Amino acid sequence: MIRVIRHHASAGVLPLLVSEILLLFACFYVSAEMLYPPSAWFYLFLDGGITLVVLAIATIILAMYFFDMYADVQVSSRVLLMQQICQALGVAILAQTVATYIFRDWTVPQLLMLYSSVIALFGLFCWRLLFSALVKRIGPTDNLLFLGRNATSDAVAAAIERDPRAGYRVIGFLDDDTQREASGPQVLGGFASLRQMVAEYKPSLLVVGMPERRAAIPVADLVALRFEGLQIEEASKTYESVYQRVRLEDLSEQQVMFSRTFAPRGGAVNMARFVNTIVAALSLILLLPLLLPVALWLRLRGKGPVLAKFPREGKNGRVFQMRRFRQEPSLHWLYRRIRVDVMPELLNVLRGEMSLVGPSPEEPSAAKMLTEALPFYHYRNAVPPGITGWAQVNQTAENQDDRALALEYDLYYIKNLSQALNFYILMHSLKNRVLRP
Repeated sequence: MIRVIRHHASAGVLPLLVSEILLLFACFYVSAEMLYPPSAWFYLFLDGGITLVVLAIATIILAMYFFDMYADVQVSSRVLLMQQICQALGVAILAQTVATYIFRDWTVPQLLMLYSSVIALFGLFCWRLLFSALVKRIGPTDNLLFLGRNATSDAVAAAIERDPRAGYRVIGFLDDDTQREASGPQVLGGFASLRQMVAEYKPSLLVVGMPERRAAIPVADLVALRFEGLQIEEASKTYESVYQRVRLEDLSEQQVMFSRTFAPRGGAVNMARFVNTIVAALSLILLLPLLLPVALWLRLRGKGPVLAKFPREGKNGRVFQMRRFRQEPSLHWLYRRIRVDVMPELLNVLRGEMSLVGPSPEEPSAAKMLTEALPFYHYRNAVPPGITGWAQVNQTAENQDDRALALEYDLYYIKNLSQALNFYILMHSLKNRVLRP
């Protein structure tokens, strides 16, 4: 899970998350000392209070995440920061209060929650301001030196220049091609100056982005630097880290065929299937109070079957019938706001035809056309389609119809398939659905 946060969040989020968990625990401990002197230690560590405090802290952290407090570690507005903290603590207090009537033995005392929240309000506010100042002072964590230039390395450098919050800084390029148009970060020298530039600028990562004439690569210097401990990787790999998607132009049939990363590990696939089944079954049970009235209303309207079926292409190209509630104008708001219409897709998850997370399900005729138009499109069928996915949470309204871009995200997901990444996608999807219209 830590690797996922480090890889997919902006620089500084992981230490900020850890520090705020510790800060919240300190707030609860101080409040316990105020309310239960001198037995705070007994309440927390001998009377089982630590478990309840951990659950309360998890509630606060989850609320902070839902209010986008971990989207960026930089504080752009103190007023907005205070508003976000108040909202998160308010939701956490409300959740604890409601839980008191259902799971009384699993909530902290209300007075302890209130005292801790008041202290946390000022503690989190001051810490966020201090942490933001520290991040600005420290600057980027990874300094990149580029060896050679091609379209991929230029794209990586451009992305870093646009968003330095990602934690990268471009030192410059080393390039022997004097005919190439000079744009972006400066060219520091030629290939012959590689050892000198590494000694002078001390990069944390050397990115190799060579054009077609690979004979010019200073192999001996690269090998020597690699054994000296310098991290070296191809520009396509750095592109994936920065953009969090695969670049189609850098893929070849041989690379996909012989790379183990494009073949999901059996253990990961089996674990995903197990988790999908459990979560889908529990979700359907919990959602019955919502789904049954919708189904009954659709039945009473009497304009066709309650569940509409849509042919979709699944894993390994097998066609299945995706289930959704029939469209009904009187339920338009409910469909649009909380997507009740797609919830019957959980039945497809139970049947193993879909997954909670995966590439978006495609109509067979559209999939056939896209397979002919886009290289490697059929590789997305290595995993079942999902209710949500990496492409869905990353694409914006402006580019949501860009199928090539979606494919790049899908291939990235397949290469990095894990339960931690699935959890990250599910939480991000839930946050977007709850907080956005």
